[in-house]
Amino acid sequence: MRFQAPLLLNLAAIVSAALTATEIESICVPQGAGSCQGVYVCTDKGPARTTECVFHVFDSRCDALSPEDPWPGVRAGDQLNYRGLREPIVIQKVIEALDKNTLQVVYRYGEGWYGQDKSQYVKGDCSERGSECVFFRAAFYCGMGVDP
Repeated sequence: MRFQAPLLLNLAAIVSAALTATEIESICVPQGAGSCQGVYVCTDKGPARTTECVFHVFDSRCDALSPEDPWPGVRAGDQLNYRGLREPIVIQKVIEALDKNTLQVVYRYGEGWYGQDKSQYVKGDCSERGSECVFFRAAFYCGMGVDP
Protein backbone atom coordinates (compact mmCIF):
# COMPACT_ATOMS: atom_id res chain seq x y z
CA MET A 1 0.00 0.00 0.00
CA ARG A 2 1.33 3.42 -0.95
CA PHE A 3 0.82 6.37 1.40
CA GLN A 4 0.10 9.79 0.02
CA ALA A 5 2.13 12.77 1.20
CA PRO A 6 -0.79 14.57 2.93
CA LEU A 7 -1.45 11.49 5.07
CA LEU A 8 2.20 11.37 6.13
CA LEU A 9 2.21 15.10 6.92
CA ASN A 10 -0.92 14.74 9.06
CA LEU A 11 0.58 11.75 10.88
CA ALA A 12 3.77 13.73 11.53
CA ALA A 13 1.72 16.61 12.96
CA ILE A 14 -0.08 14.27 15.36
CA VAL A 15 3.13 12.59 16.51
CA SER A 16 4.97 15.88 17.07
CA ALA A 17 1.93 17.30 18.88
CA ALA A 18 1.83 14.42 21.37
CA LEU A 19 2.44 15.48 24.94
CA THR A 20 4.37 13.53 27.52
CA ALA A 21 2.68 12.56 30.80
CA THR A 22 4.86 15.12 32.61
CA GLU A 23 3.76 17.89 30.22
CA ILE A 24 0.07 16.99 30.64
CA GLU A 25 0.54 17.03 34.41
CA SER A 26 2.02 20.52 34.20
CA ILE A 27 -0.60 22.02 31.85
CA CYS A 28 -3.89 20.45 32.97
CA VAL A 29 -5.67 20.78 36.30
CA PRO A 30 -8.63 18.44 36.98
CA GLN A 31 -11.93 20.35 37.01
CA GLY A 32 -15.50 19.67 38.10
CA ALA A 33 -17.90 17.65 35.96
CA GLY A 34 -18.98 19.54 32.86
CA SER A 35 -15.75 21.52 32.56
CA CYS A 36 -13.13 21.24 29.86
CA GLN A 37 -9.88 23.10 29.28
CA GLY A 38 -8.57 24.59 26.08
CA VAL A 39 -4.77 24.60 26.23
CA TYR A 40 -2.58 26.22 23.60
CA VAL A 41 0.93 24.73 23.83
CA CYS A 42 4.07 25.89 22.00
CA THR A 43 7.24 23.76 22.00
CA ASP A 44 10.54 23.52 20.17
CA LYS A 45 10.61 19.70 20.19
CA GLY A 46 10.97 18.97 16.49
CA PRO A 47 14.24 17.79 14.94
CA ALA A 48 14.78 21.25 13.45
CA ARG A 49 14.02 22.86 16.86
CA THR A 50 11.36 25.03 15.23
CA THR A 51 8.46 26.34 17.26
CA GLU A 52 5.36 24.14 16.98
CA CYS A 53 2.08 25.23 18.57
CA VAL A 54 -1.00 23.06 19.04
CA PHE A 55 -4.41 23.60 20.63
CA HIS A 56 -5.40 20.75 22.96
CA VAL A 57 -8.71 20.13 24.73
CA PHE A 58 -8.90 18.17 27.99
CA ASP A 59 -11.99 16.92 29.82
CA SER A 60 -12.55 17.41 33.55
CA ARG A 61 -10.21 14.48 34.38
CA CYS A 62 -7.41 15.79 32.13
CA ASP A 63 -8.00 13.14 29.47
CA ALA A 64 -7.12 14.62 26.08
CA LEU A 65 -9.96 14.79 23.56
CA SER A 66 -8.99 13.66 20.08
CA PRO A 67 -9.27 16.12 17.22
CA GLU A 68 -11.54 14.90 14.42
CA ASP A 69 -9.09 16.19 11.82
CA PRO A 70 -5.34 16.30 12.46
CA TRP A 71 -4.04 19.86 12.56
CA PRO A 72 -0.49 21.12 12.23
CA GLY A 73 -1.23 24.34 14.11
CA VAL A 74 -3.95 26.93 14.49
CA ARG A 75 -4.80 30.29 12.97
CA ALA A 76 -7.51 32.86 13.62
CA GLY A 77 -10.72 31.65 11.98
CA ASP A 78 -9.95 27.94 12.36
CA GLN A 79 -12.79 25.71 13.57
CA LEU A 80 -11.45 22.74 15.51
CA ASN A 81 -13.68 19.72 16.10
CA TYR A 82 -12.94 17.35 18.97
CA ARG A 83 -14.61 14.01 19.67
CA GLY A 84 -17.01 14.48 22.58
CA LEU A 85 -17.63 18.21 22.13
CA ARG A 86 -21.02 19.27 20.81
CA GLU A 87 -19.64 22.26 18.91
CA PRO A 88 -16.32 23.26 17.36
CA ILE A 89 -13.74 25.42 19.08
CA VAL A 90 -13.41 28.58 16.97
CA ILE A 91 -10.04 30.31 17.20
CA GLN A 92 -10.43 34.10 17.25
CA LYS A 93 -6.87 35.26 17.91
CA VAL A 94 -3.56 33.49 18.35
CA ILE A 95 0.02 34.60 18.98
CA GLU A 96 2.66 31.84 18.82
CA ALA A 97 5.63 32.25 21.11
CA LEU A 98 8.07 30.39 23.35
CA ASP A 99 7.73 33.24 25.86
CA LYS A 100 4.74 32.73 28.16
CA ASN A 101 4.25 36.49 28.47
CA THR A 102 3.81 36.83 24.69
CA LEU A 103 1.81 33.62 24.03
CA GLN A 104 -1.93 34.31 23.55
CA VAL A 105 -5.10 32.66 22.36
CA VAL A 106 -8.75 33.69 22.27
CA TYR A 107 -11.38 31.12 21.31
CA ARG A 108 -15.12 30.58 21.29
CA TYR A 109 -17.07 27.54 22.35
CA GLY A 110 -20.81 27.85 21.95
CA GLU A 111 -21.81 31.32 23.12
CA GLY A 112 -18.75 31.72 25.37
CA TRP A 113 -15.48 33.54 24.72
CA TYR A 114 -12.33 32.31 26.46
CA GLY A 115 -8.69 33.31 26.74
CA GLN A 116 -6.75 36.56 26.83
CA ASP A 117 -8.97 39.40 28.17
CA LYS A 118 -12.12 37.22 27.80
CA SER A 119 -12.01 34.87 30.79
CA GLN A 120 -9.73 33.71 33.55
CA TYR A 121 -6.64 31.95 32.23
CA VAL A 122 -3.25 30.63 33.27
CA LYS A 123 0.06 30.88 31.43
CA GLY A 124 2.95 28.65 32.39
CA ASP A 125 6.09 26.72 31.58
CA CYS A 126 6.05 23.01 30.72
CA SER A 127 9.68 22.67 29.60
CA GLU A 128 11.47 19.35 29.94
CA ARG A 129 15.07 18.26 29.39
CA GLY A 130 16.42 20.15 26.43
CA SER A 131 13.14 21.47 25.05
CA GLU A 132 11.20 24.65 25.67
CA CYS A 133 7.47 24.46 26.29
CA VAL A 134 4.96 27.14 27.29
CA PHE A 135 1.18 26.98 27.59
CA PHE A 136 -1.95 29.11 27.82
CA ARG A 137 -4.93 27.44 29.54
CA ALA A 138 -8.55 28.57 29.92
CA ALA A 139 -11.38 26.43 31.28
CA PHE A 140 -14.83 26.38 29.67
CA TYR A 141 -18.13 24.65 30.25
CA CYS A 142 -18.49 21.76 27.80
CA GLY A 143 -21.15 19.66 29.56
CA MET A 144 -19.09 16.44 29.45
CA GLY A 145 -19.63 14.13 32.41
CA VAL A 146 -22.94 15.76 33.35
CA ASP A 147 -26.12 13.68 33.18
CA PRO A 148 -28.68 15.21 30.76
